[in-house]
Amino acid sequence: MAQKINHAAVLPAAGKDLEIVTLPVPTPGPADVLIRSHVIAVNPIDRVRQLFDLMVPSYPRVLGSDTTGVVEAVGSDVTAFKAGDRVVAVTDGFIFGDNGRESYQTYTVAQAATTAKLPDSVPFVKGSTISLAIMTAASIIFDGFKFQVPGSEASAEAKALPAAGVGPIIALWGGSSSVGSMTIQLATSLGFSVYTTASPQHHARLQRLGADVVVDYASPEAAVEQLLAAAAKAGKQILYAVDTVNDAKKSTPFLEQVLLKSATSAASSSTEGTLVYISMLPKYEWKSGLKPQFVNSADVWKRRTDIGAWLFGSGNLTRWLADGTFEPPIARVVPGGLGGLQSALNQVKGGVHGEKLVVEVE
Repeated sequence: MAQKINHAAVLPAAGKDLEIVTLPVPTPGPADVLIRSHVIAVNPIDRVRQLFDLMVPSYPRVLGSDTTGVVEAVGSDVTAFKAGDRVVAVTDGFIFGDNGRESYQTYTVAQAATTAKLPDSVPFVKGSTISLAIMTAASIIFDGFKFQVPGSEASAEAKALPAAGVGPIIALWGGSSSVGSMTIQLATSLGFSVYTTASPQHHARLQRLGADVVVDYASPEAAVEQLLAAAAKAGKQILYAVDTVNDAKKSTPFLEQVLLKSATSAASSSTEGTLVYISMLPKYEWKSGLKPQFVNSADVWKRRTDIGAWLFGSGNLTRWLADGTFEPPIARVVPGGLGGLQSALNQVKGGVHGEKLVVEVE
């Protein structure tokens, strides 16, 4: 049997380019799976970590959290997977500090709890973009907005999901992003109505994915008024907003306006709007009259394991991929394998819209 060789793209120091080295093949723990990666996706947080020493306990450091590949081995407590299974997974190294649990390498370890089987009908490239994006989208709805996870017991902390025909409005800034496109699909499937912003070339796709209203953000002031006009026409107050852009000048203030102006114009309003954001906004001064809520998808491995169980452990994500319920974010392959990761990170810094960059691992 050929010896396994684990090539990895490592960050030697903050702000430096990635370097390709050989590392030991990591060993899965009792609740883990060892995955031979075939396609790795690049996320904006990876570039932030590279440049700003964020969530990097030591160097050299492997980065990355999205992988798609084949199970090589499973931990002693794992029964849902076996060697040879095609899978998608979110790795947790950026939370727990273990290089073996980061995805920018040939072999990586992931918790079985955030791993799902990839149907044979779905190519690795297509499946590679969905895991972290849908995990974040689910965190937005269930942890940020405090709605009840389907199938869970009702509680004082979780609101019931919308009844048929109600369609509460979620205003989403940045619908063409990976998280944006998955939030649109997940939210509409759960009974919400989504109003979103995007550049014109993405409007038709986002409407096909389920968005009820799509407006151009080129003039943010005009976008605010168009979102409010659409809600007024529907006779509804906008109570929920999602900021996937997380820009203290270009997105967040305008979503604040949407929530506050919608509350003012509503015939009767006693409920503050909730604005969920997925990246920290240091020193941002939030306006009164709304509830800002930071959502950290890493909580799926800690206090919100119920979200991970609903997505991954239940088989939901596998079924959705098999039957086309949800469309993964569009993948664009950057050539060069692991060596192409630095190019992908450079492109992420410059801004990537309407697609997610991935590399294929030889």
